[in-house]
Amino acid sequence: MNHQQLQGNWKQLQGKFREQWGKLTDDDLTESQGKADILIGKITERYGIKKEEAAQKFNQYVEKLESANNPIKTVANDLSDVAHNVSDKACAMAKDYWQFAKDKPLATIGIAAAAGAGAVLSMLLTRRSTK
Repeated sequence: MNHQQLQGNWKQLQGKFREQWGKLTDDDLTESQGKADILIGKITERYGIKKEEAAQKFNQYVEKLESANNPIKTVANDLSDVAHNVSDKACAMAKDYWQFAKDKPLATIGIAAAAGAGAVLSMLLTRRSTK
């Protein structure tokens, strides 16, 4: 959502901004007319935080509002989160398996041999059943 869209939808969005930043007064919201720089200044003033921090929080909230109004973007964000979680778990599992292989090399060789034998047996049985 760009700043022009924010200004264009300001009447509908004022309540959401009031919920997010309860210290902003109705006068603050009315005075800003949805202008980002004024809103960021008011957030800085009311919450006693640096302008950069207020701008970052403001932009994150506007992005959140945008994705709430865009179901495709919401799904994409959710899928991205799931992909990151799966990736993190896969990396953790790989580390665990690597550690197992280092701690128990003979067991690892045995498991690999059993898996190889299973693959060969499967191929042989598949060839026989297709003839």
